[in-house]
Amino acid sequence: MLRYLLFWGFALFLALSSCEPPVRVRATDKKTTRDSVHYVGIAEVKSDIDLRKAELIGTVKVGDRGATLDCRYPDVLEYACRNAGRIGGNLLVITKHQRNEVKSNCHVIKGEVYRVASLEGMESRMYWHPERRLAKGDLRQERSSAAADGWPPVSVLITCRLGGDFFKEVIIRTETLFFPDSAGRGESPRLNALALRRAQVLFDAAEVHARQLKADLVAIGPDLDRLINEYRPQTEEHLRQLRADQAVLEAELLANADAEAVLARWEATIRQRLIALEPFAGHQRIDLRKRKRS
Repeated sequence: MLRYLLFWGFALFLALSSCEPPVRVRATDKKTTRDSVHYVGIAEVKSDIDLRKAELIGTVKVGDRGATLDCRYPDVLEYACRNAGRIGGNLLVITKHQRNEVKSNCHVIKGEVYRVASLEGMESRMYWHPERRLAKGDLRQERSSAAADGWPPVSVLITCRLGGDFFKEVIIRTETLFFPDSAGRGESPRLNALALRRAQVLFDAAEVHARQLKADLVAIGPDLDRLINEYRPQTEEHLRQLRADQAVLEAELLANADAEAVLARWEATIRQRLIALEPFAGHQRIDLRKRKRS
């Protein structure tokens, strides 16, 4: 009995972990307290860039479990860049890139993570958060200023992954990413509180669209080919809708002097939408097994 429990426990672990490739990050300074950055320059040929004044702060490797769908080169490059930014690096230098040919065709990369004073000149080779446009200050590692409307920038994003064994079931997982930027906040406690409420509304709006995305994919049913073909376009569509919601909120805050009333109305609306989508708050499983005819 114990053997069966161990087997199914291991199978469940593989199912939950197969959604994305394993990422290993090693920081040279284990106690680093640098802020994360959401813009990373990419050098795919080490000799193309002058690293004499760069500070090596770690390494990153994106591997392959052999059961992931998101293992194209742009996918693994995005994983590497995100993790480089999390340890404070703003330059990723690719040192190894290969595509597996046995049991998997996934891309595997290794890279070195550096911190440099300026990324100017690398604009065409940069990864940055899609919700926030690249600014000159980002290139020079300067803190961004508040937007023209006076609100600190906030970045929200939803991502979707498919896991499971793809024979018996598919597991739909979404992730809501939230990147607030405190730059530009003033000394007023009231304005700071309103800025935090605005950020929370945007985060909750992203969660609404993440749940709705799962609901739409579950509605497809046990059709693996259709799920694989549609989960990316549907994710992009819900991102578009999220950005539209954000644009409406920002326009209302800009046009209305009573920001508190605007936020209160949005908070109530978003809360109702979250409650309606509560059944889709967690991972969703789709059974692919054919039903036996009675």
